[in-house]
Amino acid sequence: MSKAQLLKELPELVREGLIGEDQAARIRERYGQSQQDREGRGQLLFGVVGALLVGLGVILVVAHNWDELPRSLRTILALTPMLIGQVLCILALRKQEDRVALREGASLFLAFAVAAALSLLAQIYHLPGSLEGFLYSWALLILVQLYAMRAAFTLMLYMAIIAWYAVLVRVDLFDAGGMPYYALLGWLLGIPALRSLALKNGDGARFRWAATFSALSLGIIAQLFWEDFERWHVLGPLGLALAYYLLPEVCATLLAGRVMRLGMVRWIGRLAGLGILFFFSWQFPWEDSSTSLPQGTDLIPWGLMIACGAYAYALSFKGRDLRNGSLFPEALVAFVLVLALGALHTGLAQFMTNLVLLVLGVSLALQGIKEGSMGRMNLGAAIVAVTVLMRFFDLDISYALRGVIFIGLGLAILSLNLRMMRRKRSHEA
Repeated sequence: MSKAQLLKELPELVREGLIGEDQAARIRERYGQSQQDREGRGQLLFGVVGALLVGLGVILVVAHNWDELPRSLRTILALTPMLIGQVLCILALRKQEDRVALREGASLFLAFAVAAALSLLAQIYHLPGSLEGFLYSWALLILVQLYAMRAAFTLMLYMAIIAWYAVLVRVDLFDAGGMPYYALLGWLLGIPALRSLALKNGDGARFRWAATFSALSLGIIAQLFWEDFERWHVLGPLGLALAYYLLPEVCATLLAGRVMRLGMVRWIGRLAGLGILFFFSWQFPWEDSSTSLPQGTDLIPWGLMIACGAYAYALSFKGRDLRNGSLFPEALVAFVLVLALGALHTGLAQFMTNLVLLVLGVSLALQGIKEGSMGRMNLGAAIVAVTVLMRFFDLDISYALRGVIFIGLGLAILSLNLRMMRRKRSHEA
């Protein structure tokens, strides 16, 4: 029986005398979402949306007659939203520290007010600059808010700004050899704020989204340090994907079993790892890539990402059950051996990559059937289906045969889902 059905049946169970009111209350507290929590989420959402609308409205009203105003008045108007935001943040901390919606809304309003003040002052006084300089200055100015306000939405905005800055540095300064070192420093400066949020609200949705944005930001920044990208370079993203996938186990080990909502970060690692495996299941990555190892500036990010993946795998290996757990980490480790095999025989390496995908997909599907998890079963079936379908572009077979295989794969997936649904209904009954 699902949680929703259990909560729905509680009044009937109380009327029939099967359980008491105290037991029903404890069950609701354990499995239900209280009205206060629902109201808190609603207040948080509308608080953030309200702060954004007010900030945009102020900018539009001021911009209507901007050119006709004297410089002194324009300066005051540019700084006024920022001062209002600071007052709101102080009030949120002093009087309503436990009101998350007010704190998040005030912090986000101040963050956008800082951006507006920077851009307007640069326009008023004709200050030279670039977009990447503006973004980094904006990020540094709102850095204090991350620690003072403990606002998850401001942290997400900060991580997005840092990633945007890194991309601009790499694109605009590519010919000059520009590397986003300051972006990496900025990302590291935001991590203590993420850790503080994790210790206070690690099982909440705010931390989940903040951790997801932080992981995406690091993933983007880390791939902007390559001078070149050959076959062995893929071990860097592979190590980072492995670290992301195993991050929940690593945090549980290092933080004495503290619950962290890192499921979305794990999905980022899973999708990145599967993307690498699917890419190398083709022939052309093995034939067109050099077999030389990374050199020069590529060596540092390459080694760090591999070290993160190796450390996460070693730390989580003892606590994992290989018979009942997912074989995804082992599939990525096996691909390292396949990559070495590619230096000797590219065709065999491609075949082994497809074999790794098939074994991973079948194991996930069987595990999902065993545990009654339709999501895991469908993921495994999808991996097998995509691996088989992608080979149609390599093989010279008739369209009729391809159609028959399509139909067979579709029927297999449908039958698996029907069996799983019947099993769940029988358990619920």
